[in-house]
Formats: sequence, structure tokens, C-alpha cells
Amino acid sequence: MTVLEQAQAAKRASFRLASASTELKNRALSAIGDVLDRNRGSILEENRKDQEQAKKTGLKDSLFKRLVLTDKKIDQIVASVRDVERLEDPVGKTLLTRELDQGLVLRKTTVPIGVIGVIFESRPDALVQISSLCVKSGNVAILKGGSEALHSNRILFGLFVIIAFSIGLAAVLIAIGLLVVKARPIVDYFGGEGKFTNLWLPMASAVLVTLLGALMLWKAWP
Repeated sequence: MTVLEQAQAAKRASFRLASASTELKNRALSAIGDVLDRNRGSILEENRKDQEQAKKTGLKDSLFKRLVLTDKKIDQIVASVRDVERLEDPVGKTLLTRELDQGLVLRKTTVPIGVIGVIFESRPDALVQISSLCVKSGNVAILKGGSEALHSNRILFGLFVIIAFSIGLAAVLIAIGLLVVKARPIVDYFGGEGKFTNLWLPMASAVLVTLLGALMLWKAWP
């Protein structure tokens, strides 16, 4: 599957996910938390492969620390998914209602952004955070993770795919990062925001959470 085909699949999936019910999205997040918890041994094993490769290539200490997963870290990852599950659904919130004329009512309502491209490095937990937030907010994510976390990202993405297919949310996210391509060529290839992607974000911890909320409000504004 080429990068273009993945982007086209993401765009098609965005229309399905945008209309997913709160119950379905929460069920997906609950199942994702469970499967991450049950498969922590395999996740840690894959992460050790990334650590070994990082040591061979001389990955700098600051990036190496972000790369490492532990049992405690997985506890935090699972807890973060549970936290997102408990959040109020941001989709379909009426921000303003105005009667323009008899029988003519104008409403400002929050809607999903569509397809969000996210670039992140070293942190496998970022894949889970981004994907969970996108599921909750009804957005599809194109993810570009760092090649230093390839094995970790691959198993985490695989677990998300299993859950997505099992509950009818197939193609919730398209992990371009698993192709181990560089971030700049991806953005250049798509021409930034436009035909297939509605927004590109560099991942910066809690910044993503704030931006998703702010952008959904902005998009609802006429």
C-alpha cells in the first residue's frame, strides 16, 4: 500500500469515524486499554529491541529516555486511555443557537476535523495518546513516528488495529510511521494541509490535547 493509497484510505475512513456514536468510541477505548494491559509483556519485549538498536546507533540520551518503556510506564499509558474514555464526547456540542427568522434557526456545532497528520519522535506512548484522542474526537490520524521506536510503534499500532476491526472501527488510524520514512518528505508529498489531510501537527506532549479542543471549536465557528 503506497503512501498515497494510505492517505486516501484515511480520508474515506474519516467520514465513517466522524459519525461513530459515543458508545462505540468508548467501547473501543475500553477495549484498547484492556488489550494494552494484557499484552504488556510483548510490548516491553519489542521495546527492548528498539533500545538495543538505539544503543548501537548512539541515540542521544534525551531521546533514549523517551524511548524506554517500563511496567510503570505501561500502567500510565493504560490509565491515559481510561482517562480519555471518561472524557465528555466533544463532537456534536451546540455552542450557539440563534433564531434568524420564524422556522429558521442557526446553530454552531462542534464537528471532527477530519484527517490529522501527527509527527512525533522517540516516544511510543505518544502513538497511544494521539490515537486515543483521535478516536474520542472522531478524527482519523496519519502518524509519523520516529524510526528509533519502530518495533514499539509496530506492536502498539497492531493492537489498535485488532480492536478497531473487532468493533467496526476499521481504518481508524493509518500508521505511515511504520514505513520508516522521514517527516519532511511526507508533508511535502501531501503539500501540507489540503486534499487528504486537514491538519498537520508536530507532537508536543499536552499541546495536542489543547489544539484538538481549540481546533474543533474553531471549525464550528462560521
